[in-house]
Amino acid sequence: MQLLEYKFELRLNGGALNVQNIDELYITESKFQINKSILGNGGSLYLYQIQNLYISNSDFFENESQIESGGAVFLEQNQLKSTNSSIINCNFQKNIAIQGLGGAIYINNCDLNLKRTNILNNRASIGGGIYYQQIIPRIIQKNLIQFNNNTVKDNGCILYGQNIASTLRKLLLNINKDFKMIVEEGNLSQDEFITVKNFRSGDYLVLDDIQIIDEENYNFKYDPLVKYSQSATEIIQQTTLSINMQNKSEKMNIFGGIIVTYQKGKFSFNVSLSYIPNESSTLQILSQTIPALYDYNGNLFLEQKQLSLNLKVDFRECITGEVQKQFFSSIICDQCPDGKYSLNVNDQACQICPSQAVECFGSQIHVKNGYWKKNNQSDLIIYCENAPENCQPQSQKSKFGCAEGYVGPLCEQCDFFGNIWGQRYSTTFKNFNCSKCSDMIVLAGFEQAIFIILLTLYIYICNRKIINQIERDLQNYYIKMMGLIYLNNSVYKTNSTVYSKILIDHLQIISILSSLSFQFPTIIQFSSNFGGNPLLIQTNIFDCFYPSQIRIPKWFAKVICSLSLPFVIYLLNQIINLILKLLFKKNTPSRYQKTTMIFFYFYFYPSMIFILIKSINCINIGNEKYAQIDTLISCRDFSEHFIYNLIFSFPVIIVVCVTIPFYFLYKVRQNINQNLSKIQKSSYQFIYEPYKNQYYYWEFVRLLYKSTVMISSICLQDYLSLKVCIVNQILILYNYIQMRINPFTHQLHNQLENQSILISISTLNFCLVQSLITGQYYTVVIVFQLAIIMLNLQFVLKLVFLTFFKPISRNRQNRNLFQECLYIMKTKYPQIFKFILIDSTIRFKTALKIKKLRIQLKSMFEIRNDRQSAIKTGLKQSQESLISNSHKIVNQFKVQLFSQQADNETINSEFDNLKQSQQPLTLQTKYQLSPKLRNQELPLIRQETNDISQISLRQCNFQLRLINLQDQNQDEVVEKQKNQTKW
Repeated sequence: MQLLEYKFELRLNGGALNVQNIDELYITESKFQINKSILGNGGSLYLYQIQNLYISNSDFFENESQIESGGAVFLEQNQLKSTNSSIINCNFQKNIAIQGLGGAIYINNCDLNLKRTNILNNRASIGGGIYYQQIIPRIIQKNLIQFNNNTVKDNGCILYGQNIASTLRKLLLNINKDFKMIVEEGNLSQDEFITVKNFRSGDYLVLDDIQIIDEENYNFKYDPLVKYSQSATEIIQQTTLSINMQNKSEKMNIFGGIIVTYQKGKFSFNVSLSYIPNESSTLQILSQTIPALYDYNGNLFLEQKQLSLNLKVDFRECITGEVQKQFFSSIICDQCPDGKYSLNVNDQACQICPSQAVECFGSQIHVKNGYWKKNNQSDLIIYCENAPENCQPQSQKSKFGCAEGYVGPLCEQCDFFGNIWGQRYSTTFKNFNCSKCSDMIVLAGFEQAIFIILLTLYIYICNRKIINQIERDLQNYYIKMMGLIYLNNSVYKTNSTVYSKILIDHLQIISILSSLSFQFPTIIQFSSNFGGNPLLIQTNIFDCFYPSQIRIPKWFAKVICSLSLPFVIYLLNQIINLILKLLFKKNTPSRYQKTTMIFFYFYFYPSMIFILIKSINCINIGNEKYAQIDTLISCRDFSEHFIYNLIFSFPVIIVVCVTIPFYFLYKVRQNINQNLSKIQKSSYQFIYEPYKNQYYYWEFVRLLYKSTVMISSICLQDYLSLKVCIVNQILILYNYIQMRINPFTHQLHNQLENQSILISISTLNFCLVQSLITGQYYTVVIVFQLAIIMLNLQFVLKLVFLTFFKPISRNRQNRNLFQECLYIMKTKYPQIFKFILIDSTIRFKTALKIKKLRIQLKSMFEIRNDRQSAIKTGLKQSQESLISNSHKIVNQFKVQLFSQQADNETINSEFDNLKQSQQPLTLQTKYQLSPKLRNQELPLIRQETNDISQISLRQCNFQLRLINLQDQNQDEVVEKQKNQTKW
């Protein structure tokens, strides 16, 4: 056939030509366009049983097989035999078999030779360009399509085979990145082996994206809205997949959808697999049977089979978060559901989620904010009592359950080296509060300078008052010994130094109590640390200045730096003394250097012991032990903790706690027992001076008392109730002993000491009650906080006033405005302002008159004694001679007595004024006659004297008695003033 043209032809089979059962057919230079096969195959040509076919130089445009296959040409042999079919130099464009196979050419059971032919823009359900069946054409088998100058492209399909199609070739699993699988290359038949690792028995195997691949490696696609031909439907049925055990004898259990069809662009399995933990089993994913393919010589090219995908499943052992359960013939690892958890593989049942957690499942416990958990292997949840705001496990920004900048157990440590948060953090003045070093390094340096300056001035003033008091004591003592003026023993009492001792001790005890895991008022905590435990503040203040590559542990560097502070303060004190010496010519005797060092020891003793004991102590956090001074270090870690305790902390504790106190006690005993001068005793005087002679050692008892409270508070850190109980007992016991023996010389000092202990006990118990009701009764907590502040503040202010302020003068001209206000408050409310002292000093002129009277009375007694001796030796003389001599003596005495009488009247008026005044006298300024004169009286001179002599002598005796009585009244007033100032 030549020069044929078929257009707009419409038939059942072969829209243009239907040729069957002939030996040869030649079609050349023909054109087939817009032909249709309505119910059959072949939109333009239906060729059946053609032995030799030759089509050349022909065009096939826009032909269509509406229901079946072969949009342009349908070529079929009923049996496999040698045929010769060729299509040369032809064009196939825009042909359609939308419901069938082969948009341009359909080949069934025969070979085809294709040369210089273009197959473009054709469309079918399967095989948009060419579809072949049973026999693979040699040009396709040998990949000669392009070699023969053919062009097959830009064709389309609905199911598969965009250009060339036949049977589907293999199964492909697109692996989810979250699923641990190993894909191994298949054999020559292109089967693939996929190994699923660490699969939990009883878990669901989700194979979410399985594809069937054609020979062009395009995925099979299915559109359920399209109507397909019978032949296409049969192929679609072949794509149904199933999953089964490869070895039917295995005891694996498979539950779920084991047969799936194409849905939403893929094949998906979601099946539950249960087997024996730590064993392996193989699964197969199978398609329906795929027809065989032969080559043009009749040899088998692809056998008839099911497409398969082999999965080797390695079942792992049950892990934490799962419990083993028998399930039919297998053992499943049952994962704990929401609300339950398990952290032990041997658990028989899941545990109920604790109340401190937000949620639980498997081995996961998500902790609430304010709580801390060491790791995911622990179910011990601990409340962050010291700083709940630091523990933020619910925050997405947190790391290891800690807020930014915090690390370690309970999130109480700062990221000192920036290993976790990338930047260095340091503790501020407030405990458990971290800030970026980059934001606060300038402020930290300024705060450090202010801290050292204030602390230096505070210690210098306290130490200076002790030295001044000792110096004044020595001056008064030697003035009295020289007889220049008469001074009573009350002048020597070191009241201000005792007040400063009680103040410092109180601040030290409160500072210790503030470390008992309580939420102390910030003002009380900081002030007590500053005044009583300054090394605790200084421990953290240098964090940002340490080298980041420091070779020794951070805690040890901080301890060394803190313990060096007393030496720095001592050096600054010496510099201040040197400046005063150069500017004001005010020189401090060298003998007071020892006194200064002793004061520094007693002042810094609690701070040093606190840091040293803390450095060797360990605390329990959960079921682990950590070094208390740095919870990032395990307890007794040899290289980081124990070795430094062994070579440093333990020896220093022995020296500070044992050696130095016993040495000082020995020197104090030596001062008391040996006959040393007042100057020789002055170095150690302030240690024992305030106490009664039999309690000279009481300052060391106070050291022991503070040490016991401190050691109890540190070593019992893990047992809050026991710690509070023991500290309470220590405070109560010390208070009981203090009240029984009253070791201080003055009762006022004993009373102040008792007040300090009672306030400490109240503070401790208020904090305990406050910690028990926190979060429930906020108003009550505020009340307790205010009570703690008021109790301590009023006591500290009272001691500060007694220590650093002089008594107010009774003379209005000598008072400034501030003193005038205090004087008015004292006079109007004496019971409230008992601690304000009014100066009622006896004038220096009066003291000189007392001295003059004392000299004259001494002369009178000497005359009396001489007279009595003369009477005893002259008894044998005559009475007249005795009377005459007596009159002369009496006359002489009367002259002296009358000359003194005027002075006595002046003295009496001074004492009367003092007696009438109701203001108390200070101990330092009281001047009295010597007690030796109080019990002495003038006896009557002999009865033989005349009446005038007797009257004169009686008047003298009366004047002496009156002076003695006035002196006693003055002592009573002073004693009352002492008792009134106790509150």
